[in-house]
Amino acid sequence: MNNEFEPLREFGKCRLDVEKKFLWCGDQPVQLPLKAIELLCVLVESGGTVVTKDEIWQSVWQNSFVEETNLTHNIYLLRKTFKDLGEPDLIQTVPRRGYRFAGEVREAKNGNGETIFERHALTQTLIEEISSTENEKPVLENIKTVVEEEQTQKSSQFSIHKSKAFALAVLLLVLAGGFVVWRYQSSPAKTSLTEIKSIAVMPFVNAAADPEAEYLSDGISASLIDRLSQLPQLKVIARSSSFKYRGENIDIRDAANKLGVQAIITGSVARRGDNLTVRVELVDALDNRQLWSEQYNRRAADLPTIQQEIAQTVSEKLRLKLSGAQEQQAAKQRAVNPQAYELLLKGHSYRNKTGTENKKKSAGYYQEAITVDAGYAPAYAALSVIYSDLTHNGILDPKEFTPKAEAAVRKALELDESLPEAHDALALLKLNGWDWAAAEQEYQRAIELSPNFAKAHSGYSFYLSLVGRHGQAVAEAQRARDLNPLLPTVNASVGYSFLMARRYDEARETLNNALEMDRKNPYTNGLLAQTYLGMEMYAEAVAGFHRVIELGGEPGYQIYLGAAYAKSGERGRAQAILKRLEISESYVSPGELAVLYAALGERERAFASLERAYTMRDAQLQFLQVEPAFDSLRSDPRFQDLMRRVGLK
Repeated sequence: MNNEFEPLREFGKCRLDVEKKFLWCGDQPVQLPLKAIELLCVLVESGGTVVTKDEIWQSVWQNSFVEETNLTHNIYLLRKTFKDLGEPDLIQTVPRRGYRFAGEVREAKNGNGETIFERHALTQTLIEEISSTENEKPVLENIKTVVEEEQTQKSSQFSIHKSKAFALAVLLLVLAGGFVVWRYQSSPAKTSLTEIKSIAVMPFVNAAADPEAEYLSDGISASLIDRLSQLPQLKVIARSSSFKYRGENIDIRDAANKLGVQAIITGSVARRGDNLTVRVELVDALDNRQLWSEQYNRRAADLPTIQQEIAQTVSEKLRLKLSGAQEQQAAKQRAVNPQAYELLLKGHSYRNKTGTENKKKSAGYYQEAITVDAGYAPAYAALSVIYSDLTHNGILDPKEFTPKAEAAVRKALELDESLPEAHDALALLKLNGWDWAAAEQEYQRAIELSPNFAKAHSGYSFYLSLVGRHGQAVAEAQRARDLNPLLPTVNASVGYSFLMARRYDEARETLNNALEMDRKNPYTNGLLAQTYLGMEMYAEAVAGFHRVIELGGEPGYQIYLGAAYAKSGERGRAQAILKRLEISESYVSPGELAVLYAALGERERAFASLERAYTMRDAQLQFLQVEPAFDSLRSDPRFQDLMRRVGLK
């Protein structure tokens, strides 16, 4: 085909001008965004061969970055348009390769239709390039009307003289120019970069489609979130919520509404050997308008530097500044060993999966990272967190692993005192060790260093509940939910703060709402069962704890199931559970076991178990002040003495 002289292509009842970027079906123009038309031209001109996504990016977006979701959105628009026109199945997806145009394409002659195409294409371009709002519609309609009336005045549209078309084009330009002046004088401008105060980083696409490299694309996204979270003026959504959109064709506006943000960052990562390509785009979610994009072609070893550059560029684009302490933190960031960094990302990948074995695997990767780079503070902090989590949940013996967790976090802070994750890890250790004042200080320091650190807000809420400051606990839990709105456990934590405050109705409502997000979440189901236990709805509590155990909940839920049986009058079943736990070879928290003794009315055995817990420094004693299961023991002077020794009022 000779595109220079014959730019018209026909397929079905449609006609496409590949030069002027205009589409007709029958005798009616088809309204489509310019990028969709350009994409169609590339596909139509391919002669039925497959066009790869990279070729589309080069041809349509001309080397600027476009997230794959924008590409698929334009493919969707084309397919929907052709389906509505009775021309379905014209565009085919070739998995892992790209797209092809499946219609039979014919070359068409210009004839006398050239002027009509030229005129209507000009009109559409003018209208498309001027963003319309509700109060702009009358002016836009006037521009359209000029063309429509002029077309209907002649019986034959295709006999319009070119000079008349030229005059009409001039008239349209004058009208459009006047419209632009009027618009900027009378209408508010679009959202500017400096007005954006909230953002979400979507999971980067693994463009190489290598499952073994999934940790890399996830890790880049998560690290970018961590860096941006240090900006105090910017609300940054936590990883757990934004990663709900992994593998989806993202509707930018819908995602922004659900996450409560003004802008979205998307990207892709492709690793081929030692070469790395990272594409990044910042989009205004209000009108899906690209604010900034960049492509980084570097060596894989440069990944940490790339992430720092992206975060710095975004903050500069948004006109945001770090505080003095944060500038010092950024200035003293040391060079990162690429191998250690990759091991850290692999550890994070397993830590974010469910199941005890995955948590243990993550600890192994963190240990490897430390072996590769003994001065790598984030690896020490991550190792401390995973040890604390596993001991807190009764999976590892605190006598052995609490000292290991403390040694790791101390090393992390020795290497980098300004690491928010290290202060968060130390706060959890102080909490488990009943050092209440120090725990609060560390949570506050972590939040000071990273105001958007949702995990630290959630942890601080937990602390506030344990010491009985329930109003503040609810507020912090709600702040964590605001930063991590799609994570079921964070939503459930708001319910937990209500539960510890004995606000059972609010707890039940909040937890049921959280279950709408994930019916099979053990943590949420466990809190709801505990709420039923507090409300003396024993049948519902028994059923709830059974469900948690079936879902793979922590071993401690066996104790609460036994307590629910005991409270409901089924002592035989409660005693059977107690017997199994007493002879178990696995670690059973004596602090939690006291809950079952108390429910069975075995007061002396309950206090003996609590004393063992105190001797072992059992983390479960942190619940003494607020745990409803201990209400029957509170009047005993021995309980008051234990509270004093644990440091609670």
